[in-house]
Amino acid sequence: MNYEMNDELSAQILTNLLDNTDPTIDVREGSPMYTLQAPVADEFSNLYAEFQAVRDETFIIDEAGEISMFGNRLDKWVAMFGMVRKSGGKSTGIVKITADEDTLVPSGTELYAPATFNVSFITIQDVIATVSGTDVAVVAVFEGADGNVSSNSISGVVGNLEGIISVTNPIETVNGFDEESDEELGSRYINYMRRPAASGNANDYYQWATSIAGIQDALVIPVWNGPGTVKVKLLNSEHRAPSQLKIQEVVDYIELNRPIDANAITVEGADEILINVSADVTVTSDIQAITDDFKLVLTQHLNELDFGKGDLLRVTRVQNILLDTEGVTDFTNFAINTGTSNVSIPTGAIAVLGTVTLNEVV
Repeated sequence: MNYEMNDELSAQILTNLLDNTDPTIDVREGSPMYTLQAPVADEFSNLYAEFQAVRDETFIIDEAGEISMFGNRLDKWVAMFGMVRKSGGKSTGIVKITADEDTLVPSGTELYAPATFNVSFITIQDVIATVSGTDVAVVAVFEGADGNVSSNSISGVVGNLEGIISVTNPIETVNGFDEESDEELGSRYINYMRRPAASGNANDYYQWATSIAGIQDALVIPVWNGPGTVKVKLLNSEHRAPSQLKIQEVVDYIELNRPIDANAITVEGADEILINVSADVTVTSDIQAITDDFKLVLTQHLNELDFGKGDLLRVTRVQNILLDTEGVTDFTNFAINTGTSNVSIPTGAIAVLGTVTLNEVV
């Protein structure tokens, strides 16, 4: 039975019911039989809709290979295999607080970044703000990558210290990441099923590493330094090398789960290859907006390069991204890392966007 829904389903069901009625009975619209069968057809239509929903939720991927199970149902499904959705993480950083005279700034003082959708942070210890400035650690109020703000973004103060103290963050805040999405969780489950783990094999190490919140991908290299050695390279949810704290979390989890007589392991972050781009551009709109749009699309492309097998960043691809950026009509003196050659991204390395310098040609 085909349960695909369409606007004419109820009408088709009604037609089928009437066609199977005793031909001696009047089934014209408005007749008693027609009036009796019409709501039955509607109910059958609703029942088919339920069948469709059940069918769609029975498989984690659809005919196109896309994740088709979501939310709580997906959580329950993967839980049968010992998996849980990875939680998000709160961004952390350091801010410098100044005041005209020594002022107590208690732990829990709320600060925010006005230009970044008012992302909020709180201080995590009591400090005395001075004229020369006092550094204090902060943590984002909410989990998520939005908490990773650039340097000098945090300037707002909430509460009775507003106007008394001034605040800024000398460096960007880091380590904030979003809760695992349905697509990410579904893909991790599919990978779990397709790469069976057993007795401390490479698949085991991959699954242990990627079970940690904030770790997006891992590369396992058996026998990397002779017999009895395993190296695990990590990629975080922001497509960067994770912090040492996150790396240690992975180490601790692997040590907890691996066989007692297992191989010696080395866990480290992905190697980051900085990509600096420069060009002279002919434009028809604001150069800063063009630069921002170009950086966004180029970052997306860098994130698509293959971490597990190595890849090649092609100059022509980056040039096409620049030309496709709205407002750019031409460019000259294009360079990646001061050269014009493709950039090789080795296995276990990632390309990270560095500086982008677009000089407007007047």
